[in-house]
Amino acid sequence: MKRLFQIGTGVWAHRDMRLILPARTIALAGNAMAIVTLLLQAHDRGVGTIGVAALLVGLALPPIAMMGAAGRLADTHDSRLLLSAGIGVQVLALVVLAWSPGFVATLAGVLLLELGQAVIGPVWTALLPRVVGEEHVGAAIAWQQGLGAVAAPVGAALGGILFGAYGAAPALLAAAGAFVALWLAVQAIRTRRHLAGQSPTSSPGSSRLLAGVALLRADRVVWPTFLALLPMVVMVEGVNAVEVFLARDTLGATPAQYGLGELAAGAGGVLGAAVAGRLSGGRAWVRGTIGGFAVGCGALAVAGAAPSFWVYLVLMVVVAGAAGVGNAANGALVITRTPDTQRGTVGAALSGIARTGSVLALALGGLLGTLLSPRAVFIGGGVLGLVVVLALGWRAVTAAGAEERAAGATPAPGTEPAPGTEPAAGPEPTITETVAVDLPAPPVASSASAGTAPS
Repeated sequence: MKRLFQIGTGVWAHRDMRLILPARTIALAGNAMAIVTLLLQAHDRGVGTIGVAALLVGLALPPIAMMGAAGRLADTHDSRLLLSAGIGVQVLALVVLAWSPGFVATLAGVLLLELGQAVIGPVWTALLPRVVGEEHVGAAIAWQQGLGAVAAPVGAALGGILFGAYGAAPALLAAAGAFVALWLAVQAIRTRRHLAGQSPTSSPGSSRLLAGVALLRADRVVWPTFLALLPMVVMVEGVNAVEVFLARDTLGATPAQYGLGELAAGAGGVLGAAVAGRLSGGRAWVRGTIGGFAVGCGALAVAGAAPSFWVYLVLMVVVAGAAGVGNAANGALVITRTPDTQRGTVGAALSGIARTGSVLALALGGLLGTLLSPRAVFIGGGVLGLVVVLALGWRAVTAAGAEERAAGATPAPGTEPAPGTEPAAGPEPTITETVAVDLPAPPVASSASAGTAPS
C-alpha cells in the first residue's frame, strides 16, 4: 500500500498524470455534487420513485445511444478536441440545470450532461496507457479509483449542504466550476491520441459497435468476467432508485446526512483502490473483480436490513471498498488485453452494454419501489446479485487459471518437447490478439438503452 501512494514515482512520475489525476478528481467531485443535488431536488418536488428512476435513466441513456459513435470518435479523432468539446457540453448542461423550471427541463439537462460524458469516457480510457505506459496501467486505474472514492463523497456532501442551505442553483453552478477546471487541465496535457487512418475498423457506427462486442466476446477471460459484472451493475442501479427513500424516509436522514453519508463510502473506496493497486496479472485481476463485486452485493443486502442510518453508513464502507477493488481490477484487465487502436471501441461498447442493463434495472427498481419497501428492494437485489456473480464468475476464474497454466507450460524458445509428448496447447486468444473484426452492418439498427461504464 505504501508503494501505491508514493508520490514522485510510478504513475506520478509522468507530468500529464500530475495534471489529469487532480483535475479529474475535482470534476468527479463536481459530478457527485450535481447528482446528489438533482436527486434531492427530485425528492422535494414529489416525483416519487418513478420520477427518480426516470432521472437516473436519463443519466444512463446517452452512453447507450452513443456506443458505436463514441468508440469511433475516440479511435479516429484527436483526443484533446474530443475532451474539450465533451467537457464544454457538460459545463453548458450544468448551467442550464441550475435554472431548470421543472422536472421535464431537468431531464433534458441531464441528457445533455451525460452526452458529454458519453463522448469523453472512451477517450480517457484509450489515452491512459499512452500517458503512463502499459506497465503502470493497473496502478493508474487504482489511483483514479482511490481519488474518485474521496472526490465523490466530498462532492456529494457539499451538494447536500449547499442544497439544504441555498437551494439547487448554487450547488449546480459550483459543479460547473469543477468541470471548467478539468477543461483547463485538458488544454495543458501534452499527450495526444489521434489514430485517423490507423484504426483497423473504420466502418459505420453500427458495425463498429458490433466490432467492439465481438472483441469482448473473443476473449475467454474478459467476456465471462464482464457477464459476471453485469449483475452488480443491475443490482446497484436498481437500488439507486430507492436509495434516497431508504436513507431519508426509512432511516430518517436529513439532506445534509444524506450527502455526508457518501463520506463513509469514500473511506471504503480508498481502501479498495489501494488493495486493487497491489494486484497484478490477469488471474489476480479476475479474482479481484469477481471477489469485489460478490462482497459488494452481499453487503448491499445486509445494508437493506440496517437498524439505523449510522449502521447503514458502516455497511456503505464495505460496499464501496468491495466495488473499488472490483472496478479497478476489471478496468486494468480490459485495458491491458485490448490493442491500442481498439481501446476506444471496446471502452464504448463495454460502457454501453453495462448502461443497457442499468436502464432495465432502474425501470425495474422504480416499479418495485412502488410495490415493495426500500428495505425489501435492497435485500432482494443484493442476494440475487450475489448468487449470479458467484455463478458466472467461476467460469472467468477458471478460464484465467487455464490460460495462465497453458502459458507456463509452453516450451521456451529453442527447446523441443520430450519424445512421445504432445506440445502444450497455447493460451486462448485474447482481445489483444484480435486486431481487426470485419462484420457486416445489421439489417436493422439496434435500439439504444442506457448506462454508465465501469472503469
